[in-house]
Amino acid sequence: GEGVPKDAAKAAQLYQKACDGGEADGCYYLGVSHYNGAGVPQDAAKAAQLFEKACAGDVAEGCFNLALSYYDGEGVPKDATKAAQLYKKACDGGNADGCFNLASVYSQGQGVLASGAAAAESYYKAGLAYLKDGQKADALLCVERIQNLTKVLGLTVPNAFLAAALLKAAYEERGATEKAPTAPGPVDRAAPKAFGTGWIVWGDHVVTNH
Repeated sequence: GEGVPKDAAKAAQLYQKACDGGEADGCYYLGVSHYNGAGVPQDAAKAAQLFEKACAGDVAEGCFNLALSYYDGEGVPKDATKAAQLYKKACDGGNADGCFNLASVYSQGQGVLASGAAAAESYYKAGLAYLKDGQKADALLCVERIQNLTKVLGLTVPNAFLAAALLKAAYEERGATEKAPTAPGPVDRAAPKAFGTGWIVWGDHVVTNH
């Protein structure tokens, strides 16, 4: 912590108090603590319960982490349909990784009907959210993913123009003067933060770094 010794156990106690008081953010951070075993016993099931409380309190990161719990079957039964629903809720709450993973499940038909149009729209939303967070490389990866829906996966994408729109937005962000290329090359995706640790992309999905 800043100005005080780092004490995971004390932090977890404070998160518990906040959660018990109805603070959804406290439930989220307590869930992170239980997932990582930081100051409390490591317990994926308890973490999932807390993420569910956080999600019910409109904490988008809680919805995202709960979605991953269902996607991977950690602490809850594996359920691709439930994961997709939670990715959507996270995305609707402005969570860029939620939008990215929602696009991924739409592109692969995991828990939802495969849809190139829905995948492109979700990648577009993810890209805009990443730009808002200053993560340009991630936004450019979303452009690449939209293009790959047709090129690699062979899906019908009537809104493929969103790739060009997102690419333009990426190079207009904060008054950038550099000229946008016609198509981005491969980029390394910066690791977003969740569960208190870094995240990586495995294939087309944002996953934990454990």
